[in-house]
Amino acid sequence: MFSENYDYKNSYWLYGFIVENRERFIRHMKSKNIPVSVVHHRIDRYSLFKDFKRNDLPNQVFFDNNQIHIPIHDKLEDDQIQYIINAIKEGW
Repeated sequence: MFSENYDYKNSYWLYGFIVENRERFIRHMKSKNIPVSVVHHRIDRYSLFKDFKRNDLPNQVFFDNNQIHIPIHDKLEDDQIQYIINAIKEGW
């Protein structure tokens, strides 16, 4: 269960999740003027993880091919949030 820690303030700005057919999802959301982002990239591409071999990261390929982010921040109005939700529910 999620609980808020009041010792710090979260900077909500994106909501990440996994989708099938990411490219189709991106096209659908952009047709609705909703920005989407691919924020994270395979961690084995970064020098910090250079010693990892691809087979050491069996879920990385799936994550890398299917993760996407949508906006979620304090400047979004309720009607904008509902618009995003409805666009996702429409399917792609």
